[in-house]
Amino acid sequence: MVKRAIAGIVGLGSLVAANPCYDDHVKYCEEEADWQGCLNKNKGSITNQACTAWLDLHAACEPELSKPPCNEHKWTGDADLCLTKWSNPKDHSEACQAALPKEEESKEEQKLSPEAEARRKKRKAIRDKAAKQQRKEQGVEEPKKKKKKSKKQKKQEL
Repeated sequence: MVKRAIAGIVGLGSLVAANPCYDDHVKYCEEEADWQGCLNKNKGSITNQACTAWLDLHAACEPELSKPPCNEHKWTGDADLCLTKWSNPKDHSEACQAALPKEEESKEEQKLSPEAEARRKKRKAIRDKAAKQQRKEQGVEEPKKKKKKSKKQKKQEL
């Protein structure tokens, strides 16, 4: 009995940590010991899309989450990380691959607002100035800037 209570507390701790279903758990399953089963049973009532996607991920990837390296991350906030980053998604079943969260845009692809871009340039200028000052104080020679080659020069090299 004590072991089950401790397991329930530990399971609830993993529910709180980066779990999109926490609010739904409190709403529908606070008194339930088997919160995963309770959430799945109440899935039709859950309006949080992140929670339903998380439940779908666990249902579709049950075999992958039952074996290493992801078995320790089942029903935790790290389940999707384990399935996408810590293991090869190509090794997962088609159903699991379809349920995996889509990759977010990389930093290079993200568009910044003009104000954010201006702040970024200002911070870069401050860092460059500080680095230049450090090199000057330490007596280190300034790195030489490489000249860009013209198209004509590039063709001549080929």
